[in-house]
Amino acid sequence: MTTFSNYTVVSESRLVRKPQALSLKEAVLFGCALPTGCGMVFNEAKPDPETNVAVLGLGGVGLSALMALKTFSLKCLIAIDLSDIKLALAREMGATHTCNPSRDDVAAIVRQVTDGGVDLCIESCGSVETIEFGFSIIKCFGGRLLFASHPADGETIRLAPFDLISGKQISGSWGGASIPDSDIPATFARLRDSNIPLECLVKKEYKLEQVNDALDDLGSGRAFRPIVKMEHD
Repeated sequence: MTTFSNYTVVSESRLVRKPQALSLKEAVLFGCALPTGCGMVFNEAKPDPETNVAVLGLGGVGLSALMALKTFSLKCLIAIDLSDIKLALAREMGATHTCNPSRDDVAAIVRQVTDGGVDLCIESCGSVETIEFGFSIIKCFGGRLLFASHPADGETIRLAPFDLISGKQISGSWGGASIPDSDIPATFARLRDSNIPLECLVKKEYKLEQVNDALDDLGSGRAFRPIVKMEHD
């Protein structure tokens, strides 16, 4: 692990040239969350403006997926999370509906606004329960659940076989099927050309001795992607 190192030895095959217009602060998003979330949309889901979409979980991957989905000008984009702070950001990013499971009947709202279920649900909460719930809110005959979250090792997903023969689909995503050399500059250009600001995810910076504050803010939703700024001599 070299997270806190001043210098790191990296294989040339793991390096990607940073687009000149991309700041170092925003570039940190391209380490994992943004290529995964955007890749799930651009490389795998490929929706059209008529696609009804729900994003379940607004962490780094979910918010990145929301950014990518905004470029399609969807008529129905539902954001689901327990944090009202994140739901407010989702509305700024183009979500047409927001749901907080702590007080909303999410399944009923989804059925109402989509006439039965979404065409696509992107799940990024990281639990078996939310994957199963995401599968329950997609429509029959063509609805798709796409997830890239990591439930605890050994846990299993339970699905009703009838849902599968009713045409529901579920698939996992390995990093949004992203190819860093080509997808990082292409994704940055696409978001920039659509006037989607990356800085909204990396507003807060912390010193190394404030790392516990950063983790607290991340957990509470006060920071979306906290930046630990290292001081160098």
